[in-house]
Amino acid sequence: MLGGVRVYRKDGTALPLLRVSSSRIDFALPARLNAQETLTIRHSGLDSANFSIRTAPVAPSIEAIRPLGMGAYEIHVRGLGALIDRLRVLYSGGRADILETEPVAGRPGLYRISAMIEPGAHGEFRLEAAGVRSAPFPF
Repeated sequence: MLGGVRVYRKDGTALPLLRVSSSRIDFALPARLNAQETLTIRHSGLDSANFSIRTAPVAPSIEAIRPLGMGAYEIHVRGLGALIDRLRVLYSGGRADILETEPVAGRPGLYRISAMIEPGAHGEFRLEAAGVRSAPFPF
């Protein structure tokens, strides 16, 4: 629960909340789910009408990039679903070498990727999983 708000799946499972504001609720979905999910929002003990969302197996996005030096980068990503093992990190000069991928503790759906590219390279990163590419993220 965050700010008196919970989001539930049809089966009653509460979803992890990421952010809650007066106009937006961000929540994490499990890696394996149906193509269409029915959800309910509970605020201060009152339930909303059920509503449905359409989902996709992946929707990769880059949240943050931190240069570590000598061509090494730490990249924070979301939207990988169950395809984390089929992830590619692309940059302006080609494909990055993925050194390590791990979930970020306490941040559902967020992964930390350690990647290596050619030292001195610049441009933008993109993620690719199951043929779906993220928006570019400059570095």
